[in-house]
Amino acid sequence: MFVVMLLNVGMVLTVTSMNASAPEYVRKINGFEFEGISTLQQPPEVEIAVWYIQEDITEAGTFLFSDGATLKTFNPVSQKESIIVGSNLSPSYQEGVYMDASFSTITGFTQVNLTHIVIVDSLNHCLRFVSRATRQTSTYAGLCEEPGYREGEGTLARFNTPHQAVMVDSSIFVTDYENFAIRMINLSTSLVSTFDYLTQQPIAIALNNRRLFISTPSSLLRINLDTNEQRYIIESTTLGLNDGAFRNAQINRPNSLLILSKDTVLLAESGNSRLRVVDLVLKDISTICKKGRDTFEDGNLKNCRLVQPLALARLNEGSIFIGTNSTESRQLTFTFEQEEESTDSATTETTKQPSSNNDVVVLTTGVVAAILITGLGIGILLFVINWRKNKRMKKMVGSCEKRIENQIKKKVEAEIQEANKMKHMLSVEETNGGIAQERGVHDEYADIDETSIYEIVEETDIDCSSQIGCEGSTDTCHRDKIPSRQGSLPKTPSKNIEDNSNERDVKSGSRKLSTEENLGYVEFDKDSSIHCKA
Repeated sequence: MFVVMLLNVGMVLTVTSMNASAPEYVRKINGFEFEGISTLQQPPEVEIAVWYIQEDITEAGTFLFSDGATLKTFNPVSQKESIIVGSNLSPSYQEGVYMDASFSTITGFTQVNLTHIVIVDSLNHCLRFVSRATRQTSTYAGLCEEPGYREGEGTLARFNTPHQAVMVDSSIFVTDYENFAIRMINLSTSLVSTFDYLTQQPIAIALNNRRLFISTPSSLLRINLDTNEQRYIIESTTLGLNDGAFRNAQINRPNSLLILSKDTVLLAESGNSRLRVVDLVLKDISTICKKGRDTFEDGNLKNCRLVQPLALARLNEGSIFIGTNSTESRQLTFTFEQEEESTDSATTETTKQPSSNNDVVVLTTGVVAAILITGLGIGILLFVINWRKNKRMKKMVGSCEKRIENQIKKKVEAEIQEANKMKHMLSVEETNGGIAQERGVHDEYADIDETSIYEIVEETDIDCSSQIGCEGSTDTCHRDKIPSRQGSLPKTPSKNIEDNSNERDVKSGSRKLSTEENLGYVEFDKDSSIHCKA
């Protein structure tokens, strides 16, 4: 359940369980269901205004709150109330004990331990130390009544209208309003330094999981203490009232921040007289209650009205205390329903589950659209890749076929030329005394013509990968048709050839002549060389 308690002017905001049939004015945010505003049954006695409130670390159920220039305690159950230090009779500066000590306006404080409290005396421009045992006050940091800016130990440092403080480990972080800075005080050495500068005056400050949440008049930011990374949640330079997405949101002087959960922050905006809820999951801001008109109005979230809320605190498991800039106090009531969370083992981040059917429909539509677009993109990409691959392969095969065809053509022409040469030699021998007739060249030689050579080549498969310039192709080039030339080799008488010196190898398209009695046929082997086989 979501509960916040405020000891300010006494207002309580109520929240109920999330329900699909609940009235539309009920705010349902990250498991919190806010119901409305009501008056506390036993509100604290407020003289001026409740500027800040915090649960007392020394006693459960008891709260410390600042009422103008006085620091008080309040227990809503026992209705016990007391003054720790200060008085509203004459706000000023004076060290002293109990009510003899004087303050200007106590806008914030932090409990250092069980025995001491550091008070932010805003208009006196310093921080004051209070002993809970003796109720004696003393100056802790800065020089009271002397505004300025200076680093240094204790009273050597200077502040200008400090507003709130929060303790982190062994340091105190202070919003130094007019110096536009977050100041840091080392508890051991009392050394004051500047932690970070801002573009606007810092007002409220709160801590959650080593992250500082800080408000300015018109913006909200977060600082990671481990990395010192500064990130704006609402980044606006204009005061205003605008709900919705962070990028368009406007706020007006949030004087108090209440961390409801890791995903939800409640703002008390004095400038807009409203409570605002910051949703860190959906990254938007919304409003609780309408603006008041100098008077408060209790009721549901559709009808309730507030006047300048200043302070927020969890009162119990179902209400939040609201302190205001008046003697009035209220409470905001609520219920909390834990939503399902899924954990990613890689990032250990939690994911918010949709809380309505509309959210599911929107989510499903978005996922389907994303899948369709992604699938279409992949399909187009694969088509282009396949098209380019086929085009490249066709180009490679075509080039390979042309190269092979040229090589075959050259081989055939070389064979014809060689045959003509042999014919000429035989004719010369016949003319010189009929020697050729006696040698008996086989008649079958005359049957070898260009057409038969092409037919042999046509039956041969040639591996493209073996051709120079055709590397990368795994196809086998088949010659479907090779045109034949007209005419044939002239026939010659067939005789035995006695001259063994006539045997020779002719590479790259030539042939080898045998000294055997009969000449065989001419063929191409698969590496495109030509030889005569007996």
